[in-house]
Order: sequence, then structure tokens, then C-alpha cells
Amino acid sequence: ISTSIGHGIGISLWALFTAVGVAELVTNAGGWWVGIQISGAAVLAYIGARTLLGSGMLLAVAYPVVQESSRTVMKAALEGFLISILNPKIAVFFLAIFSQFAGPDSDWSEVGLMGLSAGLIDGLWYVSVAVAITGGKVSEMVRSRQTLILRFSGFVLLLVALNLLVDISRSTWMNLCQCLNLVFKHL
Repeated sequence: ISTSIGHGIGISLWALFTAVGVAELVTNAGGWWVGIQISGAAVLAYIGARTLLGSGMLLAVAYPVVQESSRTVMKAALEGFLISILNPKIAVFFLAIFSQFAGPDSDWSEVGLMGLSAGLIDGLWYVSVAVAITGGKVSEMVRSRQTLILRFSGFVLLLVALNLLVDISRSTWMNLCQCLNLVFKHL
């Protein structure tokens, strides 16, 4: 559980740093922004496809519950933190996500909420998984449905990527129509 909490803290930092960077990038990127958004949607589609088409194997093993010393708990939390904070792929993932939501009007409270939300979701998810997997019945249920769980997760990521691409296309088309309208008005 402490590893999960440490991981969540690292995720919060990555999310906050990425959201701040994305908000700054939006204000200064100009025409590059559509390319960044498309790249972000492509990353989500890639992760979704890999998950959907993968081997369908999850590791679900029941472990005995052991009382840990405070030093061991802190070490586990530090390990969870380091696992997340030293993984640059997390920044790429958050760039894909936050490029869809952060904008030039994003203020510090909005950006901070993005980072905090990501960390809380991550920490709560991994705590839930740790608690659930250590129980025998839940472990068996996850193991028996692991392919379905992975396929569903991949499908959801692909739907999110498709929705983002449709939104980007719609926005780009609207901007193009506005530009053409202005050009034809001045002719």
C-alpha cells in the first residue's frame, strides 16, 4: 500500500509538471499545437491497441499479509515514488492527456487540480489493486477475467483516442472555415 501511495505522489508531480508545461506550450506553440494534440491521441491509440491486442496476461498472485516496520513502509513508499518519477514515459502519457484539456486560459488552480487528480486516481487505484489482489477470492476473479479486463481497457483507450481525433478534426475544420470566410470577405 505504501508503494502505491509513493507512486501516486510521483504521478502527481509528473502530472503537475506536464500540465504546467502543456499550458505554457499552448500559449506559445501556435500552429504546432494541432500536431501535439494529434500526437497525444496517437499515443493513447497506440497504448490502447497494444493493450487490446496484447497477450491478455495479468499477474495476479495472492501474498500473505505481513506486518511491516516503519522503515520498510518508508522504503516501499520511496520505491513507488522512484518508479513513477524516474519513468519519462509517464510525461509522454500526460502530454497526450493534458494536451486535450490544458489551454492558454488555464490558471494555476486548474493545472494544479489536474496534477492532484491524476495522483489521487493513481494512488487510489494501486491501493485498491494491492488490497484486492492480496485477497484470495478477488485474486481468482481477476485471474479468471484478466483477458476481458485488458481487452476492455484497450477498447476504452482506443475510443478515447478516436473521440480526441474527431474533436481535433472538428476544431481544425472550424478554424479553416473561419479563415476561408475571412479571406473571401476581403476579396
